[in-house]
Amino acid sequence: MKISHFVPVLAALLFSATNLAFATSPAHAQDSSIFGGQQSDQGETATSPDAKKPPLTVSGSWSGTIDDNLAGAGTLDVDFTEAPSGALTGDWSFAFSQGTDFGTIEGKATSKGVAISFIFVPKPPFIHCKFSMADAHATDTDISGRYHFTACGSLTKKEHGTLMIAPK
Repeated sequence: MKISHFVPVLAALLFSATNLAFATSPAHAQDSSIFGGQQSDQGETATSPDAKKPPLTVSGSWSGTIDDNLAGAGTLDVDFTEAPSGALTGDWSFAFSQGTDFGTIEGKATSKGVAISFIFVPKPPFIHCKFSMADAHATDTDISGRYHFTACGSLTKKEHGTLMIAPK
């Protein structure tokens, strides 16, 4: 192909490419980054339904009642320590007419509730004994729900009950 024939073809291609570039929507500085991502409008982040709500605030001393199907009615005292992530730790003690017991807490607070395991101080034969609440009703001012015992041996295999506590 002669150069005199090639130049008009090249010019036509460049002209078409230029027209195509200008025919697309105009680019905005915030539309992309060097990684090709897009930034959202500022108004969307403040009202986004996907924004994560903070966990309930349950730190501090709580007390209330406990009603056990084997031990009967009693009292429960809990001292919660809560991490910013909602992780719960702390100490607890309960008292029934037959005696008292105590231990530590492991759990999690979310914006909708809490899941708590009340772990007994290890003593033979109940080294891993605990009672747990997985579906408790919880707010910043009360926690209530059903609990059940686990890893406590055959005597407590069917032990369960309810508890209700509030900040002191």
